[in-house]
Amino acid sequence: MKNKKPKINKNLTTLAFVDKETNSLVIHVHGFEDSDIAEAFASYMLTKSGMNYETTNNLFDTIPTIH
Repeated sequence: MKNKKPKINKNLTTLAFVDKETNSLVIHVHGFEDSDIAEAFASYMLTKSGMNYETTNNLFDTIPTIH
């Protein structure tokens, strides 16, 4: 799914915020038809941007534990 551009039928609204203290970037995209399309869009765009991307579904699959 990472290499296939998702079909988006609606216009999206995007806001980008830069925190000048931490040099962090937050991008909010609103208007996806459902969460599957939003997830496909995130995967496609971040991969195409050269970033490593994992879905939030997989984020906690391998939580390190302290024994």
